[in-house]
Amino acid sequence: MNLGRYISRSAKYFAGQPAMIFEGKKISYEELDKRTNRLARGFYALGMEKGDRVAIQAWNRPEIAETEVACYKAGMVRIPINARLSPAETFGILHDAEVKTVIADRQHLEPLLDNRQSLQMVRNFVALDGTLAGAGSFEHILSDNRDEGLDVEVGLEDLAVLTYSSGTTGKLKGIMQSYGNRMAMIRKALMFPEVRIRPGDTIIHVGPITHVSGMLLMPFFFTGGCNLILNRFDLDQLLETIQRERVNYTMVVPAMINFLLAYPKATQYKFDSLKGIFYGAAPIAPARVRQAIDLFGPILIQGYGMSETTS
Repeated sequence: MNLGRYISRSAKYFAGQPAMIFEGKKISYEELDKRTNRLARGFYALGMEKGDRVAIQAWNRPEIAETEVACYKAGMVRIPINARLSPAETFGILHDAEVKTVIADRQHLEPLLDNRQSLQMVRNFVALDGTLAGAGSFEHILSDNRDEGLDVEVGLEDLAVLTYSSGTTGKLKGIMQSYGNRMAMIRKALMFPEVRIRPGDTIIHVGPITHVSGMLLMPFFFTGGCNLILNRFDLDQLLETIQRERVNYTMVVPAMINFLLAYPKATQYKFDSLKGIFYGAAPIAPARVRQAIDLFGPILIQGYGMSETTS
């Protein structure tokens, strides 16, 4: 099996439709399929092998999703790293996960390059923002490789993602998610009784797509939906984009709901396009839920799960 096939399938059915939107730029399904083919081939051109580890750290941007898909196609293990972690925490993850290739934006890559002598296991540093001394370029990797499909067979029990969590105490710990885990997560999202994702539906990502929000990328790719990505959580940008792009879904945490409810301008926007607001990861007062229903309608969907089970 190979989860990258889902992208190639969608590229056939929804070739010209937007798979992602970021800062006004649309990336079609055909473009997504070709770019991820090139990136997957690029990993092998960098000397990597099936099962090797690829880490990515950046604020929300399409390349995070492209790296996920390319890792699936190449049969490699993805290590998503939260952009808010300190350099020391990032160093710990890279060592613990035995990462071979690091992809990052300038903010997160520069500290790694400044201390690369302590990262001997990392063979390749890849810059998302143009070029940096001592690092390759993400876009150069794409331009240097063919866009023919790459389909590496993997098993359901093979490791797909290694994500890090502090748990309750102590240093960050690696959580293993298999390809079977990720497939089950996609299937579960598509069979969710209160939600039916349809071709053309749009979800706006405001939380880190290196974490829970990113788990909805693949279900929307599978169905021909659109993943609209915001670089960070910004109230005006979120509300304006929901109204302008006729967004159907989003995933938030209770703190974001509280910010929205306290924002005086929130009532000036239209939310009639929204079909569902997923929320979880922290407690929320029943009174706040009632206020949110008054603002958005009865479309709140509470979730509870564990990174260990992708549920």
